[in-house]
Amino acid sequence: MSLKPISPRYEFAINLIDSCKLLLEQHSIENIEEKEHDKDLVTNLDKILNAHIVHEISNRFKDSIVGEEQSKSGNKQNSWYIDPIDGTTNFIYRHREFAISIAFEGNEEKFGLVFDVKEDTLYHAHSNSGAFINGQPFTRPKTAAYGIIHITPSYLKEAKYEAFANRFKGVRYLEVCAIEIIRVAIGEASCFYRKDQQAWDYKAAVIFAEMVGLPVEVTENQTVLIGTKWNELLEEINKHEGKSVSGRL
Repeated sequence: MSLKPISPRYEFAINLIDSCKLLLEQHSIENIEEKEHDKDLVTNLDKILNAHIVHEISNRFKDSIVGEEQSKSGNKQNSWYIDPIDGTTNFIYRHREFAISIAFEGNEEKFGLVFDVKEDTLYHAHSNSGAFINGQPFTRPKTAAYGIIHITPSYLKEAKYEAFANRFKGVRYLEVCAIEIIRVAIGEASCFYRKDQQAWDYKAAVIFAEMVGLPVEVTENQTVLIGTKWNELLEEINKHEGKSVSGRL
């Protein structure tokens, strides 16, 4: 994918997405393993892509790497966050929603890249240049789909989350954190809420969301809220519970 370079790392990351795409075309799923439980899966392709990304970054930079399948120590002031296949279960069962997610945060720049594999679409954003889709500048439409929230369905068993979700017209859950955030960022939905996430799950997509001007908050316990401010969320929930607006969820 030929795009105007903004920085050496950013150009490198874009080329890295291209090489990962090629690896996906060259290999197939041959092995599936369970990690912490039977719904937490990893394939040989997760490992191949992760090893490739870590190898390429390490050969070029002395940065730290935080990844779902493998991490590597380095200069903590320059950190990469990688998820070689976000949505492994979807990938295994040939559902369309899965992505390659790569983010970088350093002293002078930060950027995120989310490659929607099935759609062959790269969503990427840089702190010094804004947001792009396949190299074309992107501005979030003012007529965004304000009736949709991306939230984990199990949360809705709790009355307080159900009260919040009821302000929307529909609920979506793709089990792919990065793509769900991207859907909000490009205007196909209006809100994303998810608890207990890992940095590699959300970093790249969050940077894209920030660059299109959305309110983004991530708590210390890795709860991610995008598209709605905390006070608005809490106000809706506290109406249901009869409490004052304070704290975080």
